[in-house]
Order: sequence, then C-alpha cells, then structure tokens
Amino acid sequence: MAKRKKTPDILTDQPEVRPIHGDSDPQAIIPTAGQTQATPEPSPTQPDPFAVMFRQESPPPLPFSVTVKLTVSGPERLRRAATGYLAQAFQALHDTTVVEKEAEWELAVLGTEIETARVGAYGVALSAVVLRTGHLTSGESGSSLGLSRSPMPSSFSEFRGMWLRVAAAMDLRRQCQEIVADFDETHLEASRRSRRQAPR
Repeated sequence: MAKRKKTPDILTDQPEVRPIHGDSDPQAIIPTAGQTQATPEPSPTQPDPFAVMFRQESPPPLPFSVTVKLTVSGPERLRRAATGYLAQAFQALHDTTVVEKEAEWELAVLGTEIETARVGAYGVALSAVVLRTGHLTSGESGSSLGLSRSPMPSSFSEFRGMWLRVAAAMDLRRQCQEIVADFDETHLEASRRSRRQAPR
C-alpha cells in the first residue's frame, strides 16, 4: 500500500501572532526569528497654523527725500560757475531736490576771488553756511511753545554749521563737490538714519 503524502501545514508558514500588552494593538504581528519589522516612516513636521496665520512681516523702510534751498553769492562770473557745479553735485544725491522756497535745509555759499594787484585773480574762497529750516503748524504760536505771547513767524531757520574753503581758481568744481559731500555726510545722512529707525 502506497504511503499518503503528508499535507503541508499551512499555519506553520505564517508569522506567529502574539498578544501585546499595554497600549499596543493586540492583533499586531510579532516577527519570528529571521524576519524583521518594518520601521514606520516619520511624518513631516507640520507648521503651526497659528504662527502662519498671525505671522508679521517687517514693513519696508520708509522712503527718504529732502528738499534743499541753494543760494550762491559773489562776483557774477564766480557765482554762475559755483551755482552750476553745486547743482550738479546735488543731482548725484537721488533723494535730494533743490528748490527755491519752502525747503527743509538751506545751503548758503559766498564766493570771493583771491587776487593781488600784480598777479590778479589766482584763487577762490568759498564759505558755506548750513541752516535747518521749517514751518510751524497752524496751531502753534509763541504762547503755546512757552516763548512769548506774540505769534511766532510761520517759518524759522536754525544755524547748523559752516565751512571755509580756499583753493586755486581751477579747482572750483572740486571745491563745490566737496562742499555738497560734507553737507550730505554731516547733516543729511543723520536724517536718513533717523528715518530708517523711526517706528512704522
């Protein structure tokens, strides 16, 4: 009589199921020897919805612009030349506009030719005076500021500094450029920093 083939035990080929105590799933499959358990992929970190909703971006810095009144006095030929050189130097400052009245700053330049009877004109002297100008608001007066009972003038000027430059006549352009550069660095740059630091 032929032997009956042994029927394979299907259950022995399946991973062993063991109960897991605690908070784990009691139906979880514990791998037996030779098998490894797959590690779950970590979930990406989600942004805080409140932080996204109420996130505040810093506003851009306030634009800066300033007006300057330029006055030049002196001999006609020197006055015309110095006025042109000074105006060109101010054009290089893109946030500065030269106006004829109601300016925030005033730059007054007085030019004098240096000459002798034997040599004639051989140099120039430029003196520059800086004034901070402004206008009072409609509600301000002398009494409101504690100065006097009489009304204050609608505009005012405050002395801020002066320079004196002496050079050869051929260096007039360079002297005018340096006057504007000193004015920009000493006075306008401070105003730019104050504007950048002003509360939004």
